[in-house]
Amino acid sequence: MNEVIPQHNAKEILNEDSKTGQPINLKHLQEDAASKGAVRMIIKIRQFMIRRYTSLSTDLKNLIGHLDTELVARKE
Repeated sequence: MNEVIPQHNAKEILNEDSKTGQPINLKHLQEDAASKGAVRMIIKIRQFMIRRYTSLSTDLKNLIGHLDTELVARKE
């Protein structure tokens, strides 16, 4: 990401809120192999992180269920 983000940012103009932007040269960006690779890498990293967060969420819900069960058992 340390290499991908600067390459990608160098080819777009960010709006004031830094959340949206537009390519400096859309046609060039569409034809640029490095830009395509950067976008593919960003997509893959985000897909991986979504899978990890989903898995973590499931694990945390299970843990909370076990803790609730243990707390109820200790009250009895």
